[in-house]
Amino acid sequence: MKTIVTALAFFISLSLSFAQQTATVKSADNLTSIKNSGSGEIILPGNLSAEDVKSKAKYYTKYFVVDYNQDTHVALIKMVENDAQSRNIIVRFLAACDVKDVNVGGKIVSRDNLFETYLK
Repeated sequence: MKTIVTALAFFISLSLSFAQQTATVKSADNLTSIKNSGSGEIILPGNLSAEDVKSKAKYYTKYFVVDYNQDTHVALIKMVENDAQSRNIIVRFLAACDVKDVNVGGKIVSRDNLFETYLK
């Protein structure tokens, strides 16, 4: 019985580690656009439905609004107040979407370094 529980726990943890995905940004300009103008695009993983994104984004409307196109998987982020604290919340939104890394024009950046590298 202990072996079965251990094996089950192993497979669950293994499946959760593979569940995290990579988002894509065509270039660093898309992220600096968020910083400079308060608006920019992030391509979310294809497994997210419009309802998934809407349900995750609703917690962050004090900081930004997300307009998501399910066909292209593009999330247009529009800042409510474009300050560093609000831009940092984008990282939480990506975590809620199970994004682990962001492909920024071919360079993989961990979600946790995204703010320091591009949005601060």
